[in-house]
Amino acid sequence: MVEALVYNHYDLQSKTWQALGALAPEQYDGKYKVIIWENSGENGSSYQRYKADMRFDKNNRMYITVPINADNASNIFNYVITAYSDDGGHTFKKRSSATISPLPMRIASGSAQADVIDGYYNAAMSEHANILLDAKNNPAIYFGIDGETWYRYAQGDSWSTRQRIFDNKQCSRCFTLSDQDNGVMSLIDYNKWYRFTDYGMTMHKYQISVPILRWDLRALKEAHTYRGVYWNSKTGQWNIYRVDVSNPTKCF
Repeated sequence: MVEALVYNHYDLQSKTWQALGALAPEQYDGKYKVIIWENSGENGSSYQRYKADMRFDKNNRMYITVPINADNASNIFNYVITAYSDDGGHTFKKRSSATISPLPMRIASGSAQADVIDGYYNAAMSEHANILLDAKNNPAIYFGIDGETWYRYAQGDSWSTRQRIFDNKQCSRCFTLSDQDNGVMSLIDYNKWYRFTDYGMTMHKYQISVPILRWDLRALKEAHTYRGVYWNSKTGQWNIYRVDVSNPTKCF
């Protein structure tokens, strides 16, 4: 089964949405333009589909990362890939600045291959991968694999080795926040909050009173406000919380 990621770009002049990318190869009967595709072999029994993360740095460079299934292993992801775009998604590049062409991107080796952050045949990846950005616009990709949680950060025109975040624990639904103006990055695991300023340093752990699953990226970028949503699965009630940080430029 082919799985793919659609990316729609809004044109301010024409005031219309445009699907970017291209069709998957003809033999897979692609009907829609996509920017990423892969022949997963998955039989359609899994409800999990691509869960991409997209972030913009201070120079408006767009980063995208996504865990994908490329093997005959149902219900799990096997690899994490990433790429960036300086033109709103019309073209994508690898960390080496090599243009990924032709679109759509994929794992298979060749000129259309994105940066493969991690993974191997039938690996057990987490369902989420997220992007971090430090104060100097250097990205990192957080992901879970084989029951542990890691990240790899940009290092020149390539990526660092794996950096372990948690021992013997896979944070499959952590959320990443990057306050680039204040130079502090966060990894939030429900009500556990880890803050740090540089890749490779020890993260400082805090506890917040409610397990916030999703955060307002715009509020953080434009107003330096930490605002998130808590949902009670038993009552169906939604609440919006603001978390006040007494010293936003420090992680301890």
